Amino acid sequence: MTLVATTLAKLAGLYKILRSHLEDPRSRCFDPAVVLEHFEAYNRTAAILRTNLPDLFGDLSDRPVPQSSGTTDYDGRGYIGRQHLERVVRDIDYIFEVRSHSELQAPAPQQERRIFITHGHSPDWREVQAYVEKGLGIHTLELAQEPNRGRTVLQKLSEESDRRKIWGQA
Repeated sequence: MTLVATTLAKLAGLYKILRSHLEDPRSRCFDPAVVLEHFEAYNRTAAILRTNLPDLFGDLSDRPVPQSSGTTDYDGRGYIGRQHLERVVRDIDYIFEVRSHSELQAPAPQQERRIFITHGHSPDWREVQAYVEKGLGIHTLELAQEPNRGRTVLQKLSEESDRRKIWGQA
C-alpha cells in the first residue's frame, strides 16, 4: 500500500471516530483527554497529503490543536468546543471529495493476459499449452493462429512478443 493510500485509510478511520463524537447534536463540549489526539492525527495526515499531492492538497490549512477552555469541566481539564471537531470533519470531507474527483482519466483497459510458448517442431508443446490454458487459466498465443496482416514471420514474432509480458520455452 502506498503512503498516500495508507494516509487516506487512516483519515477514513479518523473521520469515523470524529463523526461518532458528533452524532449527538446536543454534545457541545468534549473532554480534551479524548479528542486532542484526533487533531494531532489530522495534522499529521494533512501534512503527508500536502507533501505528496501538492496539486490536490497544497491548499489544506494547518489546523492548530485547540486549547482547552480552562474551566473545571472534565476534572479540571476544561473542554474542547464542538466547532473544532466540526471544522476537522469538514476538512476531511473536502479531502475525500477532492480525491474522489482527481482521477478524471479512465483507467487503461487491461490487456488480456496471454503467454507465448516457443516450440519449434516439438509435439510436446500441445501438452504444455493445454496445461497452461486449462490448469493455470492463462490463454496462450500460437503464432500460426495470429493473422499475418502482411507481416513476415520474423515481424509477426517481434510484434507479438513486444505485446506479451510472459515468455516461456518448451
